[in-house]
Amino acid sequence: MALRALGVLVGAIPGLGGTVAGFFAYVHAKQTCRNSDTFGKGDVRGVIAPESANDAKEGGSLLPTLAFGIPGSAGMAVFLGALTSHGVETGQAIFVNNLGIVYMLLLAILGAHIVAAIIGLSIAEKVALLTKIRPVLFAPILFLVCLIGSFALRNSIWDVFVTLGFGLLGYEMRKFGFSRIALLLGLLLGNMAEIAFRQTLMTQGGAMGFITRPLSLIILAATIASLLLPYFQALFKRRAHEE
Repeated sequence: MALRALGVLVGAIPGLGGTVAGFFAYVHAKQTCRNSDTFGKGDVRGVIAPESANDAKEGGSLLPTLAFGIPGSAGMAVFLGALTSHGVETGQAIFVNNLGIVYMLLLAILGAHIVAAIIGLSIAEKVALLTKIRPVLFAPILFLVCLIGSFALRNSIWDVFVTLGFGLLGYEMRKFGFSRIALLLGLLLGNMAEIAFRQTLMTQGGAMGFITRPLSLIILAATIASLLLPYFQALFKRRAHEE
């Protein structure tokens, strides 16, 4: 339940998308689950956590799309374009002039989840057979798809070289035990965090704005607590082993 709530929260923030929701959910599950050392080594909880958040973020991304006309994800950007092409205004106007569309969307999301659950449960046993295929057979196909996708984005061969470079970087980071998730989150959220930080400094007259407003203080405290949580967990585990 907490992972789905996290997915909804991330989805409600425009520009983040399912990638950030999945990484946040994975890190949260790894920090809170018992025996998390098996994550990344076949533990199914490491698959369920990000997929739960990724599935829930679509409902959250619908909120800024309808309420503010700001797409919460790539899919919602396409959906927003479809509404505009049919002359449907988002924001306050859609809740006044087209409230029926809002109710229809909510029912459609609910129905889609029910249908997806039925289909998923009915074919889960057959789909699970794919896990018996050796990863070495998938690797060349995935490698080729990644290269084609990077080139198709802007039709630039340099994007392919960037993909290869980050692939080598990820291999070395995994080899030496560095967190690749932290790097990806930094690349995805770094620019947004810098812009928001500068806006806060300009509008609040300095860094005091982070501690003078209750909501900012709560978020800051939660951020510090999330950073310190792994250290306290490691300390408690060490003491438990010593005893």
